[in-house]
Amino acid sequence: METGCQIKADRGKIVTIINRIGKEKKMGTVVVCVIVTALVGAAVYSMYRSKKSGKGSCGGDCGKCSRCH
Repeated sequence: METGCQIKADRGKIVTIINRIGKEKKMGTVVVCVIVTALVGAAVYSMYRSKKSGKGSCGGDCGKCSRCH
């Protein structure tokens, strides 16, 4: 037969395990968020560089572009 102290100790272990799992999930979320942010930043920077070097989608020829200047 278990005493009250043993039950409390078991509950404490379970809470500790749940807290560890929660921290691991949070860390995984942070890592994924950092990776996605880096990828989006790289894509935006690549688009910016292309635009600055004149490789934009329009090219300045209004005969080919319906939304130009």
